[in-house]
Amino acid sequence: MDGEHHVPPVIERFLKSLVVANKAVGLYPPSSAIPRNTAAQVIKVLHDALTQGSELRLSVGKDGLFYEDEPLMRGNQAYAAFAHELYTRQLADVRFHSGTTARDVIAFLSVLKNTPEEIAGGGGFEKRLWDLNVTAITVTETSVAIISADQIVDSEGESIDLSPDEIEEMLADYAAGRPRDRLVMARFLGDPGAISRYLRHVVEQDEGEFGLACAFDRFAEFAQIVKASISEDLQDALLRSLGEALKEIEPEIRQPMMTDHLLPQARTNESLADVLRNIDIGELCELLIEHMDPESPSREGLGRALRNITADWSRAAKEWKLAMNQFAILYEERFTQAAHGAGR
Repeated sequence: MDGEHHVPPVIERFLKSLVVANKAVGLYPPSSAIPRNTAAQVIKVLHDALTQGSELRLSVGKDGLFYEDEPLMRGNQAYAAFAHELYTRQLADVRFHSGTTARDVIAFLSVLKNTPEEIAGGGGFEKRLWDLNVTAITVTETSVAIISADQIVDSEGESIDLSPDEIEEMLADYAAGRPRDRLVMARFLGDPGAISRYLRHVVEQDEGEFGLACAFDRFAEFAQIVKASISEDLQDALLRSLGEALKEIEPEIRQPMMTDHLLPQARTNESLADVLRNIDIGELCELLIEHMDPESPSREGLGRALRNITADWSRAAKEWKLAMNQFAILYEERFTQAAHGAGR
């Protein structure tokens, strides 16, 4: 159709090769030839793509990647996941310049494997690239102002009666949003009831697994906002608020969200782990098994949940012994079987 813009096939091939290389960097050690070979393929396609210019620029948005304002591979889960990695690491765009090498690609993707907190603690994505002597791949980072407790107090007269659409808009534009909007978001995150109502709305929009996954994605974004843009004196209060919001959600929504999404990802996502750490350990145990059908328990799932909680957390042994006892009381002998499985 006249006037329509289409993404050049070479750009799509470049993105495909980049996603393959990203998976290889995540799966194989640096000594393996597989990451090098996949990165070499990225450079080969990049060379073809740069015949008309000196750089290839990918824009990063909440909904995916864009090339010259055109969406790339929309609807494909693998590419959406890659875009989400870039987005959660506060990148607005990535530019691959003429002269980019396979080593540069591997270094860039290696930085991407760091958590958002690790990247922020190291001075940001761009600084990490500079530290690795990568100059042919450049990025634009979004800047997020730190919200303090004093600012929250000063804004308390403002309404936080937000519609789901307003919350979605603030999430989409949070990094570049107005300071007042960020303050409103921070006050929203301090209201467990508002958070639980919004998450419930998200689930209802898309019933089933997809709705639960979408609700969890929003919850993870909330946790990331707290860790990345809220001052330390206020973080614990908002993390506890997120935990309280979980407790207010109906068990049929909360339990699969926790066991299928929150607990597995909390092992590698420090923001989510901090949410769980701010929930009383006894309450966390109760939430995990509440309303489980005792006649058909998912022992494997319960064991997995226990492994996910305990694998990377340095909680006191005494505290976890009490938690195990509470599980046993609430779930009787079936918990004991699952707990033994978790320790294998």
